[in-house]
Amino acid sequence: MAIAYLEIMAARRSRQQLAQWVSADCFHRLLPRFPKNPRQVPAGQALSMPPALLRVRAQRVNPKLYEAVALFRCGQGIRVVTLQVRELHGAWLVTSIEQPQNRPGAN
Repeated sequence: MAIAYLEIMAARRSRQQLAQWVSADCFHRLLPRFPKNPRQVPAGQALSMPPALLRVRAQRVNPKLYEAVALFRCGQGIRVVTLQVRELHGAWLVTSIEQPQNRPGAN
């Protein structure tokens, strides 16, 4: 999920591919942030190569909610993606996915 999110934010993957894995509310919150084409991708979101997953940490908050942090190598920099995954109506869906702002000078 986190790799798909990074690739969508870099306009390398269709945003519709994320729709089946996230709640409708989450998807609609994300839509305005998704670039429509590669020219709209901010320099900090561009990918020179596919993201490489370095580490994932997940914590069970309660029986129907997990929070996770995924750490990626993206070119020469490191990126972080945070997720909340919740059981809704018998299915597990991402209800929040964010890419916290990186430190100045980081990729």
